[in-house]
Amino acid sequence: MKEFFKSLYTNKKRFYTLIIIVVLIGGYFIYKKTQPGATATQYVTSAVTQGTITTSVSGTGQVEASDQMDIKPQTDGRITSLNIKENQQVKSGDVLAIIDQQSAANSVAQARGNLEQAQASYDKLMSGATDLSIQSQKLSIASAQAQLDQANQNLKDTKTQQQQAVDKSYSNLLNSGLSADPSDNNSTAAVTVTGNYTGTDKGSYTISLYQTGSGMSYSVSGLGSGGGVINKGLAQPIGNSLYVTFSSTGTINTGTTWTVNVPNIKSSGYLNNLDAYNTAVLNQQQSLQSAQDQITSAQNALDKANLSLATTVEPPTASDIASAKAQITSAQAQLQNAQTAYDSTILKAPFDGVIASVLFSAGDKVTAGTVIATVITKQQVAKISLNEVDAAKVKVGQKATLTFSAVPDLTLTGTVADVDNIGTVSQNVVNFTVKIVLDTQDPTIKPGMSVTASVITASSQDILTVPIAAVHTSNGSSYVEILKNGAISQVTVTVGLSNDTNTEISGTGIAAGDEVVTQTITGSASKTSATPAASRSVLQTLGAGGGGAAGFRAPGGN
Repeated sequence: MKEFFKSLYTNKKRFYTLIIIVVLIGGYFIYKKTQPGATATQYVTSAVTQGTITTSVSGTGQVEASDQMDIKPQTDGRITSLNIKENQQVKSGDVLAIIDQQSAANSVAQARGNLEQAQASYDKLMSGATDLSIQSQKLSIASAQAQLDQANQNLKDTKTQQQQAVDKSYSNLLNSGLSADPSDNNSTAAVTVTGNYTGTDKGSYTISLYQTGSGMSYSVSGLGSGGGVINKGLAQPIGNSLYVTFSSTGTINTGTTWTVNVPNIKSSGYLNNLDAYNTAVLNQQQSLQSAQDQITSAQNALDKANLSLATTVEPPTASDIASAKAQITSAQAQLQNAQTAYDSTILKAPFDGVIASVLFSAGDKVTAGTVIATVITKQQVAKISLNEVDAAKVKVGQKATLTFSAVPDLTLTGTVADVDNIGTVSQNVVNFTVKIVLDTQDPTIKPGMSVTASVITASSQDILTVPIAAVHTSNGSSYVEILKNGAISQVTVTVGLSNDTNTEISGTGIAAGDEVVTQTITGSASKTSATPAASRSVLQTLGAGGGGAAGFRAPGGN
């Protein structure tokens, strides 16, 4: 050892190293001496209480009248009377306005007349026929027979006239620009066609030439036949009242043939004649149909007259009586409809309420469906919007508290009256409208005001509650830690309804007033660590005296 210290003193570098080691060791012992000892574990507790716990969902919306009705006329007309003004209170059935009733009144009078006529017909049917009525029926039969005879004669005349018109137009069509067209240019003599084609077939004539001892001759085939020696300059027959003339000038070659097309569709008048023919055919069809319709109508009138006479002279059958009664019933229904239409010109208040708006004045013209005024009820409702998760918890009849942006010091209660069955989608978010009826109708609350409503979705009464932080879980079971006489004991509990702060519990070994642990604080002279939380909550540290560290077990920890 002496050699070691001697070596240090002889070596300056080693001397300084020794001094540093001594200072570090001394500082360590001084630090250990000044540090306090381990601190005791501390607990934050809360008493088990007996009372009520509730859960709720909240949403915003607007205040509306619980019922609103637009007053609209059912027909066009002029407002002849208007007995309301804005903010006026009305009772159900009060007359608000009257629309011009002249047309409706006329309809009522006409329907009443029809009913009286139907009743008279029924009475007449039941009383039986008179000689005068029988004679009248026979005169009706004679008149109907004369009309039928005239209609039949008119049909005959129409057939003749229309057929003549069709035949004439068809003849004009077949005679459209008839001409003889040569097969070649070897003959220079002009050949013309005259006369009026009297046939009915379409087709063509072919005129051929040949040389005989008597001179140049022609023959006809196609629509006509025959022929003979050509006499230039003279019209010669080719059949069906048509004639062909060979010009006295020019040459005629036996190799040339002439064709006469019937009709000549290339002629300038062909299309006009075709249109005229088609029109004549159409007119024929229409005229014949009209004449036939007249016969049918006249025959129906005659049959009706004969039937009427037979009905008149014979006692009424059960079906006749039923038909007459049906006429009365129909007339009564028409009168009822007319009366309803008349009543609809009188616009009445549909319920007790207040006139919210009046849009027209007496004397103004309005159309059916036009809103003249709006009536609202005094009772008000709040319509709020909830997302699909919260809406699933809301049921009709649940209570709610409501606050209003326009009246910050006012809080009202209400009851859920309706929840939409179908939601609306906006930006991939589904919302449902909930209607809440206000329990108190405060005059400061107006339709259209913004409202925030908190709906109580569940409630448990007369139960034990503890802060959420007091409940821990382990292996699927829940428990609380009870601090009693300085000792901690675990009690298994069943968890019920919970809200943001408290939760419902039940179980043996726990009662109202027991102190349950909500936070555990531990510490030591050297190091303090937070107890691990079963719920994996984030751990926070608390300051401790002497520069040490302290921690707490987060809510839900083991």
